[in-house]
Amino acid sequence: PETPEPPETPVPTQTPPGTHTPEPPEPTETPEPPETPEPPETPEPPETPEVPGTPSNEIQFYGVIEVQNDNVWVISGHSVLITDTTEIDESDGPAVVGAYVEVTGQWDDTRTNIIALEIEVISANQVRVEIEGEIQAITGSVWIVAGQEVVISVDTRIDERHGKAVIGAYVEVEGILRADGRVDARVVKVLRSPVVPTVTPEARAYVRFQGVITAQRENVWIIAGHEVYVSPDTRVDETAGPATVGALVDVSAFKDEDRLVALEIVVREPRASHPVSFRGEIEVMSENTWVVDGYTVQITPETTIWNAEEAAVGALVVVHGTLQEDGSVWAEQILVLGTPEDRQYQVEFRGEIEYLSPEAWVVGGYTVTITVTTFITGTPELGDLAEVRAVWENDTLVATDIRISEPLPDEVEFTGIVEAIEENLVRVSGHEVVVDSSTFVDETLGLLDVGVTVEVEGIRQEDGTIKASLIRVEE
Repeated sequence: PETPEPPETPVPTQTPPGTHTPEPPEPTETPEPPETPEPPETPEPPETPEVPGTPSNEIQFYGVIEVQNDNVWVISGHSVLITDTTEIDESDGPAVVGAYVEVTGQWDDTRTNIIALEIEVISANQVRVEIEGEIQAITGSVWIVAGQEVVISVDTRIDERHGKAVIGAYVEVEGILRADGRVDARVVKVLRSPVVPTVTPEARAYVRFQGVITAQRENVWIIAGHEVYVSPDTRVDETAGPATVGALVDVSAFKDEDRLVALEIVVREPRASHPVSFRGEIEVMSENTWVVDGYTVQITPETTIWNAEEAAVGALVVVHGTLQEDGSVWAEQILVLGTPEDRQYQVEFRGEIEYLSPEAWVVGGYTVTITVTTFITGTPELGDLAEVRAVWENDTLVATDIRISEPLPDEVEFTGIVEAIEENLVRVSGHEVVVDSSTFVDETLGLLDVGVTVEVEGIRQEDGTIKASLIRVEE
């Protein structure tokens, strides 16, 4: 009967304190995990595609398809990945090996492959490119600029106004991309360089004319009424005779601000007698010889002297005569204008002849009276340029001396649109513009082509064409 003790084993049933363990329902409060459905917010990973999308990873370039292996193409040395989302534009031809294409894409995470977003087949001769960077190498006609091979030809315009185009110079290149990936340079503009420019190309207005040397003072000669600056670089050809006063010469010069600078002076014939007119003060007087402004003036019985009573050393005179081989002048007519005190109302001016009559001219807006004592050099016509010397008499300008100036070439400057381009001729807004090796074509802002706006400077020729000294592309 003692064996009934086992019933005490219900002690385990005292584990009903385990029934207090129904507190584990508290762990069921840990169903907080269900709140962990926050992971759905972890779809942030899809935002990681931002890596290839960052601006620093974007790339765009032109090149030739060299290899096509499934979804990996090699384009001008770059490994390009083709995906289902890559757009391939074949409107200008098939995207096959050898095709020239424009690639827009993004670098992958390793920055060794390019993920192509778009590939467009394009004709190489339609691609104009601009490159800016440092000249890294120069091998003959091939330069490396910012890693790109650039081909320099005789047609390439190199602008070295800001420095020499040498290795290390920073340049801007405009050109046409070739099928082999090189660039045929049309314009190379040096932006900065370790070597300063030695020559700055400037547009010049060139002048050619013929005339007689009537005066030589140091490095300024008077030829056909024009003051011509003779520099150490001026070539003087004296094969036909010495280039001295009285010589007939051909002059080639350019305009530098307000003066003519001679490039070449060629004597055309030996000195001979030539009609001359000049004015100056009487420096020496004798019965048959005066010295006027350095010239020895021979007075003969045939010489007419107006206002002879006012002739004296220091008086201003106008001399018309013939220049002799020995440099002296045989006077035909002399007009005495008087001493400095008498000349206080004398004036000089230059202008276009607007009106002509035997009694009066209008020159540059001024009316001048013509008298029997007025010396006129040259044959006047309306529109000619005249140099007038006159005196005031009773509120009227009375001409003492008028010289018809040999007109300088008609300078032209205008802006227009290029309508056609031929071998040596450019048609700009109806004007025929002649281009040669002396024409400076400034393509800094764009290439010279039909349809662009240009500024033209030049000289109008007798046939109506314009000989261009400068053509500047403005857009």
